[in-house]
Amino acid sequence: MSDNTERLSAFIDGELPAKECEELKAELVVDSVLRAELQELQRANDAASRAFDEMLKVSVPPSLVAAIQSYQPQTASNQNYAPRAAWYLGIAASVLIALFLGYGVGVSTSPTLMASNGGWLEDIADYHAVYEGQKRHLVEVSATESDHIETWLGKTVGVEFTTPDLSDFGLTYQGARLLVATGKPVAQLIYTDVDGVVVALCMIAAKEADQLDFASQMINGYQMTSWNRGNAGYVVVTSASKEGVQEIAKNVQQQV
Repeated sequence: MSDNTERLSAFIDGELPAKECEELKAELVVDSVLRAELQELQRANDAASRAFDEMLKVSVPPSLVAAIQSYQPQTASNQNYAPRAAWYLGIAASVLIALFLGYGVGVSTSPTLMASNGGWLEDIADYHAVYEGQKRHLVEVSATESDHIETWLGKTVGVEFTTPDLSDFGLTYQGARLLVATGKPVAQLIYTDVDGVVVALCMIAAKEADQLDFASQMINGYQMTSWNRGNAGYVVVTSASKEGVQEIAKNVQQQV
């Protein structure tokens, strides 16, 4: 564990103060060792999240749920440690009930007790890792066919949009791709800056209510700022070293 581990972890969790966050981003641009450590921490974090998600997908026998719900701590007057043991067991039972019945962890309370599906951002991060290094084949349809892209992807994905102009941020629109995340079509509009850093806007049909607040996080070493509006989910994704991502996302929100 290096001296940077704590602040890198805070950065991944979105808990690093704004000033320190900007300083760290600047360091990531020039420090390959620091970038490697960030990627390693992100991989470990993602692996833990996936393992937890897989655990939540396991069906819970009704008999176990009933046993947890009906549990009552027992005390034994002839054993000094009994109250403490019962207290620990009570906490464990409460945690298990919360886990398996879905209180606060995004788990469905249907009879099968399966985890809800919300992993489209992880799919987008995986795609970004593949496409950001492409040159000739960076996009599927060139920006010269912008009108066609809006019609084609809008109809295919089920999200009408106007291609944002991000030239004020030094970004050039290159074109678009059609992706698939969690089994649903996704529109991906691709931009690059003068250094060749790829910034992508992805859109997917969603049933969630309006969520205009931005949620920023790191997934697989990529910055992601996402939000929902109407029947669509949006995310701006780019490398960890790119600055001003939330400002870009706010501008995109006003244009799409």
